[in-house]
Amino acid sequence: MSTKILCIESSTDVCSVCISVNGKSVGLKEFKDFKHSSHLLPLILNSLEESDIDKKSLNSICLSKGPGSYTGLRVGSSTAKGLAFALDIPLIAIDTLKALANGLITNISLNDNDVIVMPMIDARRDEVYTAKYSTSLDCLLPTQPLILDHFFLDHLDHHHRIYICGNGAQKATSICEGHSNVMILPTQCSAQDLCSLSQLAYDQSLFENLDHFEPNYLKPPKITKPKSPLI
Repeated sequence: MSTKILCIESSTDVCSVCISVNGKSVGLKEFKDFKHSSHLLPLILNSLEESDIDKKSLNSICLSKGPGSYTGLRVGSSTAKGLAFALDIPLIAIDTLKALANGLITNISLNDNDVIVMPMIDARRDEVYTAKYSTSLDCLLPTQPLILDHFFLDHLDHHHRIYICGNGAQKATSICEGHSNVMILPTQCSAQDLCSLSQLAYDQSLFENLDHFEPNYLKPPKITKPKSPLI
């Protein structure tokens, strides 16, 4: 019997949905802007319809849990939790940076032991959310915010080839100039990068507590004062 998992990615400006069937992506639907509250449910319905999959046959919901956009993560989380409650199926949450690394490793077939993958998500100004992974997805540096200043160069040892990916990768271009072991490959978050990871989590029953789950916002939302008085 096949395992069907609805995968949701909403942590950046890309709103992305697909169905994982035994770890493989089908029915990928994506829309790039920050209107996730308007697009997410229609994308889910379109993905299910195109894949000819009844929502009642889903085994689990998988969510990209952050870090990333506060609003995007809230929309994705509330939608995923609502569907899991309604369908009475478990929720899986995957670190967004791990999913980004998984996507790059899979897409360009990285398998060398001397390679490190550093996924990056734009966190405004000169800051990114980042982590380090081996090509077997062992976490070498936990998820954290990092400012791309001269201290960042401490992470660029010459004993490994370093692949930097994600929507924050371009920010590292100038500071990595002259480091021939560093490859900058800007990529976008996608629900299809969750598929193999969600299948592994499902097989190991790594499910979230629906009552207490919260995305990994990492930082509070940016709240600004209105330009004009409200009254």
